[in-house]
Amino acid sequence: MGDRWVMKLSVRRNSVASCLKHFEELDVNICHIESHTSQSNPEEVEIYIDCICQQGMKELLDQRLQPSFLEAPEAQVPFPRTISDLDERANCVQNAGVELIEKDHPGFNDPVYRKRRKEIDTVARNYKHGQKIPRVQYTKEEIETWSKIFCELTKLHPTHACKEFNEAFPQLIKHCGYREDNIPQLEDISNYLKKRTGFQLRPVAGLLTSRDFLA
Repeated sequence: MGDRWVMKLSVRRNSVASCLKHFEELDVNICHIESHTSQSNPEEVEIYIDCICQQGMKELLDQRLQPSFLEAPEAQVPFPRTISDLDERANCVQNAGVELIEKDHPGFNDPVYRKRRKEIDTVARNYKHGQKIPRVQYTKEEIETWSKIFCELTKLHPTHACKEFNEAFPQLIKHCGYREDNIPQLEDISNYLKKRTGFQLRPVAGLLTSRDFLA
């Protein structure tokens, strides 16, 4: 069993495979890996690697990765220490963010959908801890879509939802605005959760890595 450590690499998009090849050649066991587009340079990918390697292999790996890849010491791997630190990580989203990089996304060629997505994305990106979460003014079409889904799913709750969900859902209807004709607002849900559990919610601009989500 070797030593376990975490490293951060900034890698050009077209160099990710060659970077990881060094780990394979040195028989370094990767336990967990996450990546997202660098905020400072969209042509680079920030990669967090949690790995185990035998004694002496870390130094050899460092030599191989430098200077092509920029390694940050473990102490510099970002981790929020206060709740306001999440403001810096909440917009480090993966490809499902506002850009819709993936062409097979059903809304990729829909200009109306993309415009609306960007509007809601902007709300999330501008949010800072301590502010009230802005209320989204949903359109008639969005509420109609919600209504259809709400009605169909509530029919299935008695037979398909767990006991805990069926006990909690009436409270969401009562306190958070869950209704057939109303899309609940994140601020109302967050306030209720904080009162009941101590947890609170915040808007984000897209899919987060598990590291940032669990922070």
